[in-house]
Amino acid sequence: MLMAEERIFEFFVVRYVPNVVREVFANIGLVMFDPARDGRFSKVRFVSNWQQAARLDPDCDFGALEAFGRELEGVIANPVEREFWLLKFHQSLSNLIQFSDTKFCRAADPEREFELLWKVYTEEPKRLSVATASGVRWIRGRMEDAWRQAGVWDLIEHGVPVSAYTKPGDPFQFDFGYRVGHSLKLFHAVSLKKSSDAALLLAGRYPVILPKMAKRTNAVPLLTAVVDEGWDQADPEIQFARSSLEEAQIRVAAVSEMSGIAEQARKDLGV
Repeated sequence: MLMAEERIFEFFVVRYVPNVVREVFANIGLVMFDPARDGRFSKVRFVSNWQQAARLDPDCDFGALEAFGRELEGVIANPVEREFWLLKFHQSLSNLIQFSDTKFCRAADPEREFELLWKVYTEEPKRLSVATASGVRWIRGRMEDAWRQAGVWDLIEHGVPVSAYTKPGDPFQFDFGYRVGHSLKLFHAVSLKKSSDAALLLAGRYPVILPKMAKRTNAVPLLTAVVDEGWDQADPEIQFARSSLEEAQIRVAAVSEMSGIAEQARKDLGV
């Protein structure tokens, strides 16, 4: 039995952005297509449940968003004029609707790949137990223990804000960091057991922050995502999140590696 040949597909996420300044948004749609001029596969889907958008904007015009989804579907289905109309859309879209950067995936079964991407980018995480929901706090606690045992707790920065490299008021910050020579080592807790959303958000934001941070600090940022253990390594959603982190030049380390990381910090800082 012959295996289907893998092909390259393009995809992007459609976002509803009621507050551009704060960069608050809800993922409301997914677009995927074969970029070849004779490519037959194309698919557009918008959410059927608008709760995420409604939480951000109670006055959201869902009917207009659904109509836009139908219009976009017609554009994507036409491979000959698709590029022209996507450019027109980019130029004419209001700030309320934005497209993510175009990404690429390789798949032999595009329908299956679309469903996986849909789950990753648009489905809300399932309700979590209290123990799982505290995953990030637990990881940060283990990180603090390691820093303290290595004697570097008072020498590293606790909370490294990114607003100087993005926009004023950006609340995001890396959990820990320190500088050694021309390197700026950063560490951020990510719970893969809780949800892949935080990992994907970090993977999406870091490539934008990195060059600006490097220029402003005159140092090379090196980010490590410290993740929990015990998650299902066969889960395609987690596999996708982990590969996204690595593609964004983010090292992934298990929380059990923190003692070694803290020991290296001790040497770096000359303790």
